[in-house]
Amino acid sequence: MAHTFGQRAPEVYKRAFWIVVVITGIVSSAFVINNSFKAWEETPVITSVAQHA
Repeated sequence: MAHTFGQRAPEVYKRAFWIVVVITGIVSSAFVINNSFKAWEETPVITSVAQHA
C-alpha cells in the first residue's frame, strides 16, 4: 500500500511535536539546574541527614 503525503502528514506532525517536547524538556532542565547552581554559589547551604538511634 503506497502512502501519499496526505496520509503521512499526521505522522510527521506527531514526530515533530515529540521532538519539540523532548528538546524543550532538556533545555528547561538545563536552565533550572544552571539557576540552582548559581543560587547555591551565591548562598551555599550544606544539608546533611543524621540518623538518630
